[in-house]
Amino acid sequence: MAVQFGEIYLYSHNPEKLFHFLSFLLDVQASEYNEQKIRFNFQTINFVIKPCETKRLSRLSYFSLTVEDAHELDDLKRNIEFYYYKEGNLKHSITQLDNGIEFTDPDDRKWSIFVGNNYHFSPVKQEANISNVRNC
Repeated sequence: MAVQFGEIYLYSHNPEKLFHFLSFLLDVQASEYNEQKIRFNFQTINFVIKPCETKRLSRLSYFSLTVEDAHELDDLKRNIEFYYYKEGNLKHSITQLDNGIEFTDPDDRKWSIFVGNNYHFSPVKQEANISNVRNC
């Protein structure tokens, strides 16, 4: 079976601001830009930013990127710092990890960038109620 991503949807309270951030970070151009959606392609994956009335999005949203070496990581870190400096966002922070960084986008989605394929995902607390789980 050949399965691949069609589109990844990013819901945002301020789609224009989120696209400005992502286009600055990822060096992408919009292929469609209107009130209902902003569409762009990154690494052969189609992304669609859609407006959302909710200001606080799910804290479970998490994205991870990789770079080939520490120099690329430093370049991206400088771009993120410059973006937030330019926007006047003083509360923004970048957390340095062992071999990467973590930061948030304008909608408070968590992003991480690692050198190589050393993925790290923050553990998500699961609900303790497992009464409806079937053992096979």
